[in-house]
Amino acid sequence: MGDVSQAGDAEIQTSPTHTLAYRIGQPMTRVWFRSFHNAQWFHPERMPDSGPVLVVANHQSYYDPPLIGGGIKKRPLDYLARAGLFKNPLFGRFISAFNAFPIKEDTGDRAALNAVIDRLHAGGAVLLFPEGRRTRDGHVMPLKRGMALILRKARCPLLPVAVDGVYDVFPPGQKRPSLFRGPIGVHYGEPIMPDELPRHAEPLLSMLHERLEAQRLELRLELLKKSGGKFPMPLSPKTLRAVE
Repeated sequence: MGDVSQAGDAEIQTSPTHTLAYRIGQPMTRVWFRSFHNAQWFHPERMPDSGPVLVVANHQSYYDPPLIGGGIKKRPLDYLARAGLFKNPLFGRFISAFNAFPIKEDTGDRAALNAVIDRLHAGGAVLLFPEGRRTRDGHVMPLKRGMALILRKARCPLLPVAVDGVYDVFPPGQKRPSLFRGPIGVHYGEPIMPDELPRHAEPLLSMLHERLEAQRLELRLELLKKSGGKFPMPLSPKTLRAVE
C-alpha cells in the first residue's frame, strides 16, 4: 500500500484475521519488550473475544502499536497509521502486513475514516490514537474531533487503553529506543458500551481524555511499584494528589 493520497477505497480492505506476518511478529514483539524493557501488560483479558471493538489509546512513542498489540493474544488488531509512514514503499508494505492502514494528518480523510467503520462492521478490532500524534510531554493531549465522528458511526464497544513508561525510553525526536530501561506498560481498561457514551462531541472527547489520563497515571504508579520507585520518573506531589 502506498501513500494514502494515491489509495482509493478499493485498496483499503477489511482484514479482521491474523496475517502470517502478524502471527509470527506478535510473539516476537512480546519477547523484545520483555527482554529490553521489562514490559508489563495489565488486564488484556478485558479485550472482547469477538465482535467489533474500537481500541482507543494515548500515544507516547513509535513503540505504542506493537506494544499494545503484543498483549492481546486472542485476536489481531487493525492499526490506523499516519499516511507519512507509508511514503517509504518498503516500510509501507511492512506495516500493511501487520494490518496497518493510512489516514492523512490534519485532514478529513474520508476514505480512511470509512475504512475504520468497514473494519468494525466486519467484526474487527481497530486501534487508533485520538490525539493524532505522539505526546510532547508524556501526558494525554487533546483528542481530535474525528474521533467523535467514528464513535457515532460505529456504535460498538470502546476499549480505552493507556501506555506509560514508553515516553521515557523512546520519546519523539529520539532516533532509537533506550534499551534495558523499564518497566514500560499497557493498561487495558473496562470496555465502554455505546449507550454509555455522551451523544455530543465535546463531552464525549472530554470523558475519553479524562479516562485515558486517569488510566495512564494509575499505570505509572504500578510501574513505579515494579521498579521500586526508580522508573519511570516519579510523579510530582501535585500529580500524586490528583491521582488519589
